[in-house]
Amino acid sequence: MKLGNIVSLSFDEILDGRFNRALDVSATPQSSSINWIDEPCKDQGDSFWIEDRKQGINNQFCIRVGFAHGVVDEARGPAYESWAREIKNKGIGYSREMPFILATKYTRSDFLRIRLQFDPAISGIPNGSEAGRPLNAWNPGNVLPGSKHRQFYDAIRTWAPTFASAIARNFDADESLRSMDFSSPSLPPK
Repeated sequence: MKLGNIVSLSFDEILDGRFNRALDVSATPQSSSINWIDEPCKDQGDSFWIEDRKQGINNQFCIRVGFAHGVVDEARGPAYESWAREIKNKGIGYSREMPFILATKYTRSDFLRIRLQFDPAISGIPNGSEAGRPLNAWNPGNVLPGSKHRQFYDAIRTWAPTFASAIARNFDADESLRSMDFSSPSLPPK
């Protein structure tokens, strides 16, 4: 999907009949001189952890760990609504909330945003009884020390610098970058 000067791609991983992971990539298809009006490190009420690596207003780099709410059930827009209907019609299992890592890097001429979401059911964490954001168990203010939710978030946060380093190398067109450089988080077992 192309939105103005941004190209967006989405990939889903369906594993054992479940919506396991989602990868969303948005980027400028070509370099140009743009002044961005974005605050990638601004907490949007979903952030468990944020690291701001910006070097200036037009040289931003931020990593966030948080949760997406109503991933399938509250899909908005024709393309996402169609995708959500397909997930439901095929009987694919999914979690209402999916923890994510989001890395955003841009300069005056280029933009890259990568979000990777994870199904917490892979660690045996079922949907909570509270569907609303404020009372949800994934809401950072509700995450209890030692809980499975905390362990899940901590695993993503521990892995975040490795992921961010690979994103930065990709942004800088490092030709030695390999898929293994992105690694994977060691999520808690079931």
